Amino acid sequence: MVEVYVDGSHVGTVDSRNGPWGSHPWEYITVSLWTIGTHPLVFKNTISGVGPSGWYYSLSAVPLIKIDYVKVFPDSAYVCVKGQQQFVVKGYGFGENGIKDGDPDPETYEPAGDDTGPVDIEATWATSVASEVGTINKNTGLFTAGTSPGIGTVTATYTRADGEVLSDDADIAVFGGEITGPSELLIYCEGKAPNIHLKAAKNQPEGVTYKWEIISGSDKIGFVGGTTGASITVKGIKKSAARLDVEVKLNYMLGTKTCYDTHKLTVRKPTSLDYSVGDQINHYHPDGSLFWYERYVTFTLKDQFGDTLAISGIPIEQTITVVEGMRGRPVIGSAHTNEDGQFSDHISSRTPIPPNYYRKTYQVITAGGCDVGHFYHIFTATEVTVTRAP
Repeated sequence: MVEVYVDGSHVGTVDSRNGPWGSHPWEYITVSLWTIGTHPLVFKNTISGVGPSGWYYSLSAVPLIKIDYVKVFPDSAYVCVKGQQQFVVKGYGFGENGIKDGDPDPETYEPAGDDTGPVDIEATWATSVASEVGTINKNTGLFTAGTSPGIGTVTATYTRADGEVLSDDADIAVFGGEITGPSELLIYCEGKAPNIHLKAAKNQPEGVTYKWEIISGSDKIGFVGGTTGASITVKGIKKSAARLDVEVKLNYMLGTKTCYDTHKLTVRKPTSLDYSVGDQINHYHPDGSLFWYERYVTFTLKDQFGDTLAISGIPIEQTITVVEGMRGRPVIGSAHTNEDGQFSDHISSRTPIPPNYYRKTYQVITAGGCDVGHFYHIFTATEVTVTRAP
């Protein structure tokens, strides 16, 4: 037994909890002088010195009582993807007379007047959700949401000194997540460019609602249809002045909590062409004289920033007219870009090559109705050259 002094006043004697006294008192002491019913109060103490008859103790204001049940707070939580939620657990005792109508259900029981608590306790934490949905610190109860939505529970488990295990659960719902979809869309000068579709993250908990909005670049894009679904259709209106200068926001709403994600876009417009001219292919008469020749030109479509428009299916139109030399009818042709943003043109001489052959043609190319390039083709008796026209 050790005499206890609080602020210099003798308050009674204490005995050890969990073992004999060593050179220092244990962290928890039972004060025999003070009880709640039949349960002695157990105080957390710190050593403050040695008094006339023993140790001085600084006793905490809240007693650590005999724990009969535990409760997790909050009992449910909505957490945004990549967010956090702190859970805590409290201990309660049944008091002197116990519960007259039987053992309480921890899910519904509220302490009566003769109950004691709540008090802080140390518990071990676990969660039922998959790791991509979230994890919980087993010592602190801090839940950290992962990258995927999902639902489940967190559980606090407390083991009493007598070996009895007490636990309580809380429901948790992780929602929100990344918008998926393209980061660019097209506008044409003529005709309708394809719209794009953006989508909310999948596997949202039941009850989640959505609201899409444009937070920058509303002069460059517009929404097609409603804005309260799990996906949205976006059309281009005006080309971007800078890359990723358009931003869309999706609000995920569940209960009174809102999570959100944003998605940046670039509105691209066909603007110019790069080109490369292949080697000339010559065809000869049996006597070795030149019969006719041909070349292939490969064009690469560029946007307003000079970046390759590596998008398949952009409509290409061309018109070729003779401006000098041997006359001929205008040539009109069409094509589409491949997945590399390229298309090719076949250029050939007259067959057979006439004497003193010379012709200069002017080629105008549009992409999506936008004027993207002008070129000269100059034909002679031996070759054809391709140059960019002003």
